[in-house]
Amino acid sequence: MRKLKIAQIAPPFIAVPPKTFGGTEAVIANITEELVKRGHDVTLFASGDSKTSAKLVSAFPKALRYEELSKMLSPLAQKLNWMYSLPAMYHVAQAFEQTQDFDIIHDHTHYLSCFFSEFSKTPMVSTYHGSFSLAEKSPIEKMLLEKYKTNNWIAISGSQKNESKIAINIVRTIHHGVHVEAFKYEETPDEYIVWLGRITDRKGINEAIAVAKSLHKKLLISGNVKDRDLEYFQKEIAPQIDNTLIVYDGPSDHKRKTALLRNAKVLLYPVKWEEPFGMVMIEAMAAGTPVVGFARGAVPEVVIDGKTGFVVLNTKEMIAATKKIYDLPENEYKMMRKASRAHIEAHFTVEKMVDAYESVYSQLIKL
Repeated sequence: MRKLKIAQIAPPFIAVPPKTFGGTEAVIANITEELVKRGHDVTLFASGDSKTSAKLVSAFPKALRYEELSKMLSPLAQKLNWMYSLPAMYHVAQAFEQTQDFDIIHDHTHYLSCFFSEFSKTPMVSTYHGSFSLAEKSPIEKMLLEKYKTNNWIAISGSQKNESKIAINIVRTIHHGVHVEAFKYEETPDEYIVWLGRITDRKGINEAIAVAKSLHKKLLISGNVKDRDLEYFQKEIAPQIDNTLIVYDGPSDHKRKTALLRNAKVLLYPVKWEEPFGMVMIEAMAAGTPVVGFARGAVPEVVIDGKTGFVVLNTKEMIAATKKIYDLPENEYKMMRKASRAHIEAHFTVEKMVDAYESVYSQLIKL
């Protein structure tokens, strides 16, 4: 296709790519870098501490984590949650002040760009990285989705697309992808179980701990704890960490994450909500590590049951499936690892993801 002038709008709260955890920002980085590689003229609107081959435009020098936001707001404003949207709106407005410079605008901020979309002649597409069903339980988010339902939306899984009760104009479902070569393949890993993600109840960390204890297998936990989940971590998780059977490894950068994944016997993904995707599943399988996950959200779309891991219904089934992996003869286990890697190479690469996005761009620009 011809060279396009493309705006990528990232949320301003985490740098692109993320230093530790930030699935959305990792996806944005992958899309942006691949588009640049293909010769497109890409402008990334992100925090100033982002790293990119594209042109970087930043309203703020650092990602707007809580500490940075707090510096901008008065004590009264800090008590008014809506005030926190002002820096983010300022960030997004910069992109729409330059719409005449772009062939297409690709938004990743959920709703923020919607407020400007009707005033822009440049086509816009929004990848929705959250849960439609949860959003529709929030009166204001439901109101926004209904108002802007005719905008061009991208779903990141069939599960996400199907959960919406609003007739949202989803132009395409595009699964996330990874650079497979960034995940070193390991044929003979260690014997530990790994759980990796943001430490919160709906990610199922207690269930993963229960599996490890039942099977007497070492569990390595890697994840960050947000302020809102700190009490949960301190009361529910920390007392179970003995650094022998249950080990907390803290948040991981890319190097540490890839090492944890490729050397694990299995990744547990006992997600307790309809999670729209789950990057760690494809990252684990790219390294050859099979996944055992609950049949929620996108898990059945990502894991091939019985071939690249197992899709289960509850903790009891997860214990049985994990034990089955440990009990596999060595040659069969190696076949599962090879199948996991091959599955990602065939279906979940950055190249395939960006092929799909280029197709959508062409469709909307009417090339």
